[in-house]
Amino acid sequence: MKVIYKYQVEVGYNALNLPKDSVVVHFGSQDNKLYVWVLLDEDNLLELYEIHIVGTGWLRVQEDWKFLGTVQQGSFVWHAFLVKDTLTEEILERHDGI
Repeated sequence: MKVIYKYQVEVGYNALNLPKDSVVVHFGSQDNKLYVWVLLDEDNLLELYEIHIVGTGWLRVQEDWKFLGTVQQGSFVWHAFLVKDTLTEEILERHDGI
């Protein structure tokens, strides 16, 4: 069954274990904290999703990152990007065999 959950994220690198085929449907601020809202199927196996939060003018953005959204938080403007780790399935399979 698909549901939407909220996950707090920080400026910089964030690693989230989310079910396979999860979709970030919103990046926003609530109570002065940053969050992503994720549509997911709880029955799917977990995968590692990398979410990077960067400020305007930062030079860290890579071309293969998927843009998720922009949030203004006080005088700061944050941009969220997703990088899905393609090695996660192999890592999970190795741990299942232990």
